Amino acid sequence: MLYGLTFFLAIIEGATVVIGLPFTVAVIIGLAVAARRAALGRLATFFLVGYVVASLLFVGWGLYWRGFPEPSQLGIP
Repeated sequence: MLYGLTFFLAIIEGATVVIGLPFTVAVIIGLAVAARRAALGRLATFFLVGYVVASLLFVGWGLYWRGFPEPSQLGIP
């Protein structure tokens, strides 16, 4: 979960949501397809959980702020 939070914050603060959000969705879909074919290992499960957390944070942030402003623009240290 910490990895997902870190990834989310890096993408939001870097103003690269246009790249980060589609990448997150692609990784989740790729790992979900891989999970249907075979059991996921610990590393793949780690990334799947991290990117699901990040995607939920993206959705929440986007809905709350009605877009993806950087935390520093909002005065959040």
